[in-house]
Amino acid sequence: MPLLQTVRNELPEVMVYLQESSGTALNDKLLAGQLDMAVLYERSPVPVSSASRC
Repeated sequence: MPLLQTVRNELPEVMVYLQESSGTALNDKLLAGQLDMAVLYERSPVPVSSASRC
């Protein structure tokens, strides 16, 4: 996977964990702060509070 290889090469201190789940479950975990990022397809934009932005 090119993304994971790039992260490993450029940011060796960063740990990436992949979790496969339904869009609804990932969306809920993202909004609850249990995930930093989610890749969702065929979904409307997810509202993000300004406090959770980097």
